[in-house]
Amino acid sequence: MIYLIPAGLLFLMGWLIRYKKYAWLISGYNISSKEEKEKYDLDKLTRLMGSFLFLLGACFSSCSSRLSFSQVMRIKLPGWDFLWSPWSSLRV
Repeated sequence: MIYLIPAGLLFLMGWLIRYKKYAWLISGYNISSKEEKEKYDLDKLTRLMGSFLFLLGACFSSCSSRLSFSQVMRIKLPGWDFLWSPWSSLRV
């Protein structure tokens, strides 16, 4: 469940950038001069960055739900063996 916090933050940042047009949250854009900022199409930039953050949030929530499910059920999911294999020899 704790894994969903970063996903929620990414969704929130994506929503703020895409729909509220908080372009000052975009790293390179917020420190640019006014001449540099005029070169960019603000609508396209905020739409792209907001969509990218939504995609990252979806990836985080998908991975965290699979991890949470496997930890609660105490099972190994197929294709997720890399999570256990390096540390399996450390168990006593």
